[in-house]
Amino acid sequence: MLVLFDKSLSDKADELIKSKLSKEPFALYLSLSESDFESKNLDELLSSQALFKRNYIIKINLEKNKNTQEKLAKHAPDFAKSEHLFLFLLEDKLLDEFEIKYSEFKNIKIIKSKHRNIEKKDNFEIFKLHDYILQGKAKEAWMFYNYLVGNYDINQIYASLYTLLDKLQDKDRKVPAFKAKLYENFASKKDKSLKKDQDLFLRLPSKARALNIKLELLLESWILRFLK
Repeated sequence: MLVLFDKSLSDKADELIKSKLSKEPFALYLSLSESDFESKNLDELLSSQALFKRNYIIKINLEKNKNTQEKLAKHAPDFAKSEHLFLFLLEDKLLDEFEIKYSEFKNIKIIKSKHRNIEKKDNFEIFKLHDYILQGKAKEAWMFYNYLVGNYDINQIYASLYTLLDKLQDKDRKVPAFKAKLYENFASKKDKSLKKDQDLFLRLPSKARALNIKLELLLESWILRFLK
């Protein structure tokens, strides 16, 4: 899997690494310099050299070396298909280029800083996530959620999903006429599990605090589970 982080989110990358290592204590973690990345061939990076074929996690901080940027651009799909986890820290402009080029790859996740251009974005955009969920489009919901995480406060996203769950359980829900059928069909489909899903959702903030895990990671897992 390949995860591309905005360079300003190095702490967030470290939190993801910590979370992964807690789940896979035998995984091997490596932090490579840009020169290390440039000098290694693809087979060295993708093949497992750890004892007992353990998975490993590699974090690489790219600066402005065109050779390393081109290497990542060329082999991004290979890193994404790997059983190992590759995390790259990139400048925001380069991150934008990757988002456009690889938006359809489900194993390439792009994490942007939520502080970038946030003043230009209308909060109403967040509710587009509702449409993907109501239509049962798991891939689109996952991709758009990660876009939102990079551009909005997680509490705004959480609050919007709280509203969605509330409306799904309210038979007298007030929604636009052209969306009424979407709500009705989805609520009917989730009828037996909706209350349980909401209970799990409501516990996410306290669980994040108790486990010292970012709420956005738990919410992402909840969304994917909700759409199974």
